[in-house]
Amino acid sequence: MRRTLLAAGLLANLAVVGCSDSKVTVRTLSNSTGAAMSGIRVQVDDLDWVTTDAAGEAQFTTSAATFRVRAHQTYQDHTCNCTLDDVMVLSDQSGSEVVVQVAGQTGSGNQYEPNWYQAQVSGTVSGMTGGASAVTWVQQSFEGGDLRYVDLAAGSSSYATNVAFQGATSSTVTLRAFEADRTGSLKVNHLYAAGEVQVPVTSAGSVTGVSIPLTPVTEGSVAATASIDPQLAGGFIHAFWALRVGSYGGTPISGTTATISAGSFSVSAPSVPAAETWVWVTASPSNATWTPYGRHARRVTIPSSGLTFKVPAAPVLTAPAAGAAFDATTPFRWTSTESGGNYTLTVACPKATAGSMSISMVTTASEVTVPNVDGLLPPSGTECTWYVSWCAATDTSVEERCSYTAYDRTVVVR
Repeated sequence: MRRTLLAAGLLANLAVVGCSDSKVTVRTLSNSTGAAMSGIRVQVDDLDWVTTDAAGEAQFTTSAATFRVRAHQTYQDHTCNCTLDDVMVLSDQSGSEVVVQVAGQTGSGNQYEPNWYQAQVSGTVSGMTGGASAVTWVQQSFEGGDLRYVDLAAGSSSYATNVAFQGATSSTVTLRAFEADRTGSLKVNHLYAAGEVQVPVTSAGSVTGVSIPLTPVTEGSVAATASIDPQLAGGFIHAFWALRVGSYGGTPISGTTATISAGSFSVSAPSVPAAETWVWVTASPSNATWTPYGRHARRVTIPSSGLTFKVPAAPVLTAPAAGAAFDATTPFRWTSTESGGNYTLTVACPKATAGSMSISMVTTASEVTVPNVDGLLPPSGTECTWYVSWCAATDTSVEERCSYTAYDRTVVVR
């Protein structure tokens, strides 16, 4: 009898363990710098919404092995002097921590979000090669393409620039200097030298006498083969190199774009200390706005050969049809010839007042409904657009394969 009771008790304990609750931390980070973002409303499944604290964290308790995470961010866009609402939905999440990248906007001009700060840095750049056509400049870059730079005057080695930083009133920023033949859009024909320096700064402070020594850059060939999905063939196929720096340093410079054909190609690219060199191959059937678009990017060594690039097909939107009405019960569907990976559906709408809202849903499915989170969907009759992107399940530290739908399809709020 005692053995039976012990066994029953053991089974009861196993049942409790199997259904035990787990702690989940949702962290919201700036997609520009990785700084913690407070004041973001987040939710796990249908639990109560929680606002992230000063560390950008919110705590939840759930018994689900996999769960959905939602994040709702409201912020000012200084370019339009209006309010934006962004909702991110991440499906099929697991584990004890989920990171959500939210907008870490730097604003425009000298206007910044409340947790952005500025300082001034000045000094000199040394080690220029003195090429007649070369331009030397100092810049600061962020993830997502945002950057600011100042050219040195011809024949001068001095610079002065404003820098921005996020999260705390004291920080360390990275300034980079380059010498190159370049176009006005920071597309580089030939990179001669590069250098970087770490600068401690405080809000509204000024740091002087900062020297940035340049080191000559070596260049080499990257030989590869490109294959293009038939959906994207017959149009524009381009290849170029780009530098990537740090976790949130973004792409400070890239090479001029070369038109290539499917098959063998080569790109001359630089090797820069403290930076990664990537080669991109992109394809689109035309240069019109919102045609299907695919890209395959790889981190490369200089020189290298025998690489393969396979540009993927874009998803094809199937429902709802252009001009159709939708609400929170309407299925959004698409098809794809690619397998695995994740899709991102984005629905964007103007708000009744100035501004806009968008809902982005990351999913492995090819059909979802769009939730009316916090009642954000605008009034009936409002025209919205939707589109879908796909990215393969790659190690994004060494490779990215993504594609984007043909156009923004218009739908109307029911």
